[in-house]
Amino acid sequence: MEDTLADTLVDLGNDIKLQTDKEFFPQSNQQASRVPVTPQPTDVLFGQNHKMHPGNVGLHDLISKHADEYENMVGRQRKIEFAGRLVLRIKAAGARFLQLDKSSMQWME
Repeated sequence: MEDTLADTLVDLGNDIKLQTDKEFFPQSNQQASRVPVTPQPTDVLFGQNHKMHPGNVGLHDLISKHADEYENMVGRQRKIEFAGRLVLRIKAAGARFLQLDKSSMQWME
């Protein structure tokens, strides 16, 4: 079963170690700063209860806009690279991918 564009974007945004991490996220080889941050409207918040957060809505709009193009691509590597470019666009616009640290109840990048 192939990943959807949404799955691939979440994987890349969450800095899961994929083959192309070094190309798309050179900083992912370093331990990410674990400094708590305050979510902004442009940020993408991981978790089930944040579907209406403006950054998540924007992500879903972007996914909808590019889903057909992604699905028509042949090869996992091309799909990962395409999703990586979308993640870079999201980050270049100032958005971050944030996850709630359950032990501290603080948002972390």
